[in-house]
Amino acid sequence: MMKDVKTIIDQLASESGRNAKIAILEENKSNELLKEVIRLALDPFTNFYIKKIPEYLPKSSPSSSLEDALGTLLPDLANRVVTGNLAIDALRDTLASLSEAEAEVLKLVVAKDLKCGVQASTANKVWQNLVLV
Repeated sequence: MMKDVKTIIDQLASESGRNAKIAILEENKSNELLKEVIRLALDPFTNFYIKKIPEYLPKSSPSSSLEDALGTLLPDLANRVVTGNLAIDALRDTLASLSEAEAEVLKLVVAKDLKCGVQASTANKVWQNLVLV
């Protein structure tokens, strides 16, 4: 059973050493969702143009997934397909449709900081050239 991305990020945040972080990433190397979350959060050339995460009310049952958000919403934000208040509304709606853990991960990605101490060089040790710096 593959661990969810939020659990892995929390695990990374609880470790202080770079080698321990690399070991955790190596352990989860086959997790494509984790790989994409890390790439989007650390890539200096991908910007989502949203400075402040909007307030939102989570729905009682999630109707969307983190994969959907990474695959549809974030490219629209990064490519400026959706901008301004429409972008903020789209992010709010997406956050509301995700589970609590997945919404937390999406907020970290949009803020471009996973808050777990993983840098591009660490990610690139595990996934060759994942983040171009």
